[in-house]
Amino acid sequence: MRIGRRIEGLSISTNCVYLKWAFMFFGDEFVRSKKLEVMVFNIHAENHVNFSYRKLLHFIRELEPAELNDDYRLVFGADHLSASSDTDMGDLIRYLHIGGEEPWYDRARNSRAGPERLAEINIPDNLYPKHSTFTYLFDYKTHKLAVQKYYDGSRISPRVVERALIFWLQHPKVVKKFGVINVTVVSSREAIDEFLKKGKLRRIRIEVKLPNPGDDTADSIQRIQAGLAKRNARRRVTELDAASADGLNLLQQDREEIEAAQTNGRVQGSRKEAGGPIETFDTKDHPFVRATRITTDSFLSSFQRAANAAIRELRSL
Repeated sequence: MRIGRRIEGLSISTNCVYLKWAFMFFGDEFVRSKKLEVMVFNIHAENHVNFSYRKLLHFIRELEPAELNDDYRLVFGADHLSASSDTDMGDLIRYLHIGGEEPWYDRARNSRAGPERLAEINIPDNLYPKHSTFTYLFDYKTHKLAVQKYYDGSRISPRVVERALIFWLQHPKVVKKFGVINVTVVSSREAIDEFLKKGKLRRIRIEVKLPNPGDDTADSIQRIQAGLAKRNARRRVTELDAASADGLNLLQQDREEIEAAQTNGRVQGSRKEAGGPIETFDTKDHPFVRATRITTDSFLSSFQRAANAAIRELRSL
């Protein structure tokens, strides 16, 4: 019997020479390792004076689970021991919520289950199926949240995590205690550049939010932030529509706003290549993701290194 699997595009069968070749070429560590993907979110408190992200993080852990699509819930779980006082680690826990109020299907009778059949169901209140965890690391200095996007078959989308973060951070209890908290899915600069350099740009919308003072950012971004602060504005939105089929001609100021929106805002647009259809773009669909391979016997320390590396890379852009 042939038993096969794929490792990064390489087909390996346990009863053929490919396994031996993989060990010889890649080494034992590669074969035992698994792919890890990390994405990053920017958490920004508008009331930044004497603000404690540490207190915020511990506060939202006590809130109820966030409701996701398809009856799933997400919990901001307990923390792991972090090797640094500047970071905090924990798990986002996803599970399927089964409520007794939903209609149930009786497969044996091919009909909706009646009250007498529902009375036979006995699931403890604290047990839920389809459990999966996604480890996170929060950096207090940069207020960046690095989240496990994919590992060992478990995957979660940036929009799902963003929806949950918005639920927690805009919860009435949080707003009352901490003020307004904004969330940004840090986007891929490569994807933005790729979109801008191809085809005729028909429309673009650039939203830039006011980040915390003292953030380690480029001079051009600091100028935008200073302009917002002088105007007492929390965000700036620029919308441009092309006057003709020749497309938009972006100025340096526009490109600087796009750069600022990568970590504190959103970019949306549409373009058209010659003879092709209109293509749309949204930075929420193109998150900043960094992939690496880690060994399964040291997940937490490996994730911590990968998350810190992703956050450091963002600071250097």
